[in-house]
Amino acid sequence: MQLLHWGIFDDRGVKNSMDYKECYGCRKMIPKSNKGCYCPECRSSITESKKQYSVKAETEKIYKSEQWKRTKEQSLKRSHYMCEVCEHMGIVRRADAVHHIIKVADGDNSTHFDLNNLVNVCEKHHKEIEGLNKKELINYLSSLLR
Repeated sequence: MQLLHWGIFDDRGVKNSMDYKECYGCRKMIPKSNKGCYCPECRSSITESKKQYSVKAETEKIYKSEQWKRTKEQSLKRSHYMCEVCEHMGIVRRADAVHHIIKVADGDNSTHFDLNNLVNVCEKHHKEIEGLNKKELINYLSSLLR
C-alpha cells in the first residue's frame, strides 16, 4: 500500500485520493460526492454565521433609517432628554440611549418604532439592561422602583 498526500490509501480497495477533495473550512478530506466545498460541520457553522449576519444587517438597516431617527427624537423629547429610570428614582441625568424593550431582533415593524416599546436611559442603566428580555427588564425596573 502506498500512503498518499493527506494520508489516504489508494491501493486496490482502501481509499482512492481521486474520490476525495479538501474541505475549504477545516481542510479535512471529504468525498467528492459531497455537495459543495465544505464538510457538513463547516457548512452548518457557515449557515449559522450567515443567519447572525443577516439579523445584524437588518438591525443596522433599522437604526440607520429616517423613521428610526424620527422615532428616537420623539422618544427623547417625551422624557425631556432625561433618563427615565433615574427620573423614577429622583435622580436627574441625561439620557444617552433609547432602548427597545422588545429587542429589534425579536420584534417587527410594529415594535421597532412604537414609542411604548422604548425607554430613554443613561449609559449606566443602558449597560445594566442591555441583553435582558422583556420580562427580565420589567423585573429589573420594578426592583429599582421599590
